Amino acid sequence: MTKSTASRRARRATNRSGESGVFALPGFDPSVVVELSRLFPQGEGSTFQNARSEIGIQTEFLLRVLRSCEPGLVLETGTHKGHFGYFLQLAVPGARLDTFGIDPGSQLAADYLNDRLGGFVRFELGDSKVTLQSYSPTEPICFAWIDGGHDYATCLSDLEHCARLAVSHVCVDDHKTETGVQQAVAAFVDQCPYEFQGLSEDTRGIAYLTRVEGREGGCPGAA
Repeated sequence: MTKSTASRRARRATNRSGESGVFALPGFDPSVVVELSRLFPQGEGSTFQNARSEIGIQTEFLLRVLRSCEPGLVLETGTHKGHFGYFLQLAVPGARLDTFGIDPGSQLAADYLNDRLGGFVRFELGDSKVTLQSYSPTEPICFAWIDGGHDYATCLSDLEHCARLAVSHVCVDDHKTETGVQQAVAAFVDQCPYEFQGLSEDTRGIAYLTRVEGREGGCPGAA
């Protein structure tokens, strides 16, 4: 994909009701989202807590990236209520998720998803700046969803681990609203073998980055 906003380059995936994104996916069940939010009611900002139109834009953007690589194993930072995990299983059935978060309540969300949809989630509790240091999966990771700490140090650390793991496609949430995320993405693209491909058109803004093979540069987290 060339350097342009991905959401402007592809057709919207819609169902017969005109819904887009996750709402157009077969099997979407709002009761799952309700239960995940009941299990872990603290906090805001989860995937399904935005306006319906915003959710459609974000998840449609993510769908196109996910389907470009059809990942087997996905990395996530910022587990929170487990909403992304549910979306992932609808978008790429059979995909597995290694997810890292600082909220103990996220274990309840992971357990619920595993019980309902099969054991596809592995949750690790702790600061990702620490827990990712020992993370060494035995298979390649095609896609990472970075939505953990929004401060500069945490976001940049998460991204550098993506480089260490040679993740091909990386999406970073809240690029439009969080200064620390903006600065971390800019520093990462400047130092590491990744290119900025574009932003989703919702108000939070998903930054989409792709790995450039053969351009290792001076990235601290490069493999």
